[in-house]
Amino acid sequence: MVNAYWKIGEQIYRACGENERAAYGKQLLQYISEKLTAEFGKSFDVTNLRNMRRFYLMFPIRETLSPELSWLYRLGIL
Repeated sequence: MVNAYWKIGEQIYRACGENERAAYGKQLLQYISEKLTAEFGKSFDVTNLRNMRRFYLMFPIRETLSPELSWLYRLGIL
């Protein structure tokens, strides 16, 4: 799930660029949220999509996810 959220965050970043406050970015997040929520459920509201984008920005190199999130191994997630 962590990798999925990272990938969604990456795609949002690539689509919106660095400025998430631009009108285009807000409209795009709302559009994506509506589509994903309709297909997968309420976990994809605009707030969660912003958090996924922030998550990607904190760990832009995918390979750094596992060492930085070592607690996921203890939980059996990775």
